[in-house]
Amino acid sequence: WAQHEAGELAKASFGMEMLALVGAVYQVRAHIILCEKTEGRYRPSKLAASLRHNLQRTNNKLRAGAAAVTAIRHGVKVKAAAFDKDRRDSDPSLGDEEGDLNFEAAQQAFQESLPAFLASAWAWSKVDIDVTLSQVVAMVLNDLSVPWQIRIRRGQALQKLGEIFLEASGNAASVEDYTEHFEQAKQAGMS
Repeated sequence: WAQHEAGELAKASFGMEMLALVGAVYQVRAHIILCEKTEGRYRPSKLAASLRHNLQRTNNKLRAGAAAVTAIRHGVKVKAAAFDKDRRDSDPSLGDEEGDLNFEAAQQAFQESLPAFLASAWAWSKVDIDVTLSQVVAMVLNDLSVPWQIRIRRGQALQKLGEIFLEASGNAASVEDYTEHFEQAKQAGMS
């Protein structure tokens, strides 16, 4: 079942990256909570796993911030292309009204900037997915309505599911061609 689900997710836009992210979060969060339940809260293995996850989460947030700055810079370039100040300076008959926008230049600049915009969206999506899945895993593994043995088995199952997802992803941690993913998503939405 898990391999089938991983295969289906892999077919989606950003599927391989999603598998890698979800698999890693399942594994590390389940490991942290299982260590806490079986070994104790302040055991070195639990603290080390927790530190690794916090470092990864911080790294994801820093990358998302950097991607946002890059996207903002590209947005400024798109705006500059639309309002092409050099063209207006060379032709005084052009005013600053909306009708004088250079749509072709703006569209070209937008197409060139699209990968940066998509990279920023994906980077922030990774942060959101990590936080959300971590909370979900914590709720599932700390569910007091079931015996502790069931919670331990759930944790072991989540670790195994994370392992299957990571194997299916080939550890695809980064997206190189955002435009390709965008085109795939656009085609899927149109059909």
